[in-house]
Amino acid sequence: MRDVFGLRSAVNTTLRVFNPTGALASVQGVFHPSYRELQADAGALLGLPSLSVIKGGGGEFERHPSKDVQAFGLRETVAWEGIAPALMQETRKLAEDAPEPENLAAFWRGDITNPFAEAIVTGTTGLALLTLGKAATIQQADERARQLWAARTPSM
Repeated sequence: MRDVFGLRSAVNTTLRVFNPTGALASVQGVFHPSYRELQADAGALLGLPSLSVIKGGGGEFERHPSKDVQAFGLRETVAWEGIAPALMQETRKLAEDAPEPENLAAFWRGDITNPFAEAIVTGTTGLALLTLGKAATIQQADERARQLWAARTPSM
């Protein structure tokens, strides 16, 4: 429907909150900022215990490292709101200078370095870790995400 109407369908938005496997945590991105709270409210109605919703790039759950990111959701079924602060001062678009798909393995191995792309990966991971309750603050979650990135097995 996006090609026909120039927007995502209601089904696309609705399906983001379904949880058929009963996961204890969910992370979601929306394109329209006003949907963040709506998605969090829907998650509460569906009984999701832990959820984070952000306005992500193209509606995906992707943290922009050069901007403060406002997040809405649930923590142990209680409404939650927070700010994930910018990780760097560099102003640019998410897709600008991103590794091409054929270069993702080289990026993972460290053959290609891209501090902005790395901040996207670790910043998004930090929000996911916070949602999972693996850290008490976004700063702790971001630090854990950086540690995980540094400890990855690049030969994979």
